[in-house]
Amino acid sequence: DRILTIAQSNELVDYMVDSFRLYHAYDLDPDNSKAPHYVELNFQKLYNVTRTPFDAILLEIEYKDPALSARMVEAARGKINEIATGLIRSSQQNQILLFESNMRDQEAALAIIEDSLSNISRTYGIINSESQSEVLSTLITQARANLERSRAQLRSLSDQPGSYQDSLTLISSRIRGYEQELRSLIRGQVDGAANFRSFSDGISKFENLRTRHEQLSRNQSELVEKLSKLKNAYLSSVPAIHVIEHAKVPVIKSRPVRSLLVTSATIAAFIFSILGALVFDYYKKIDWNSIKRS
Repeated sequence: DRILTIAQSNELVDYMVDSFRLYHAYDLDPDNSKAPHYVELNFQKLYNVTRTPFDAILLEIEYKDPALSARMVEAARGKINEIATGLIRSSQQNQILLFESNMRDQEAALAIIEDSLSNISRTYGIINSESQSEVLSTLITQARANLERSRAQLRSLSDQPGSYQDSLTLISSRIRGYEQELRSLIRGQVDGAANFRSFSDGISKFENLRTRHEQLSRNQSELVEKLSKLKNAYLSSVPAIHVIEHAKVPVIKSRPVRSLLVTSATIAAFIFSILGALVFDYYKKIDWNSIKRS
């Protein structure tokens, strides 16, 4: 449909008129204000664009010179390809500009997210969310297990008569140490472990931003790939139409039809013969001698 529209466009008609001096060919004065209308009208009468049953586009141009007629068809086909290619390249260029704009926007968004991730990491002590979460959970679990085990030992020794005071004092000290360790893990730092409460407060923000960053990074990669393919297509010289058959120099006249001329001449000769016979018969009956005597 696009090719058919281009083939019947004013741009193509103007190109053919200028390229083959059709004003002169059709005996038209180009300075006349109505000349563009009449030259287009004459050209359209001799120019035919049709779609074949196999969805190919057929161009036909009638002209007095057979060789020039074929050249006109080739020129029209070349101009159609040029116009169609220009439309495609214009569309591709607009898409390239749109993709590049989207890439710049996503790069700016990625930079903002990366800054936010860096700030959250410093504020909440997050270095590696997955490993830190696992380490903190393990340390807290171990501290609680040690604390409960020590408390059980203290209860067991306290219930036994004759328990040694030194053992009870040692276990009590150990319990206080585990309690302090647990509080430190939850509120402070122990051996470089991040603050658990602070980590818990920041991990959701960190994970949301990281998920968004990964999504934008994937989109960015897809855009880069699409943009690369689009630029390769834009820079390639692929024709917009595929020529199935080049124009041939016609060997038979399309007009005037010779059989019609012969038939018309025969009919005219027959009619005139009848008229001549009637006129001759009519004048034969006239008494020319009486007319002379009178």
